[in-house]
Amino acid sequence: MVIKKYFDIYRRKNDLPPEIKGKVIGQLFADMAVLEKWRNWRNSDLCYEDKDLKAVLIGALDDCLTNDGRYIPLDYKTRGSGLIEDPRKYYQNQLDCYCLMLEYSGFKTKGLAYLVYYWPEEVCQAGVVKFHVEPIKIETDIESAKKTINDAVKMLSLPMPQSSSNCEYCGLVASRKDE
Repeated sequence: MVIKKYFDIYRRKNDLPPEIKGKVIGQLFADMAVLEKWRNWRNSDLCYEDKDLKAVLIGALDDCLTNDGRYIPLDYKTRGSGLIEDPRKYYQNQLDCYCLMLEYSGFKTKGLAYLVYYWPEEVCQAGVVKFHVEPIKIETDIESAKKTINDAVKMLSLPMPQSSSNCEYCGLVASRKDE
């Protein structure tokens, strides 16, 4: 929430925060009313519906950039230290899904998204923390997001597997039934 408010200050100035200026393409999406809806999945009209599968994907965006009439999802991430692994491993599907929902909702995307990482670099006097900010550009694939949805629907239509005492997840389900 703090980072969103910070970006919103620059949005009102029609500018980018200085730590990402020149490191991302585009400008912050200007329509605050639409962005506020997108930020709350319960109120968002940002979705993807596959009528044949009878499946709906709903999500919430942190932020969005625009460039040449195209939309670029921007997601904030915080960490306790610098990056060790390629974040695509963890966030590719999320970013693909954001672009799919934007496209389906009538907002043409640029085929990319940004993760903007924040991690503490130094603690200064009075507890002020200086953060390292690292925007990471990631190409997106909406066909991959559609495949994920299709695979999820197929999996959910299969019969429930038998539980196993060797499965950590089965143990979680069993402990919840006891509550």
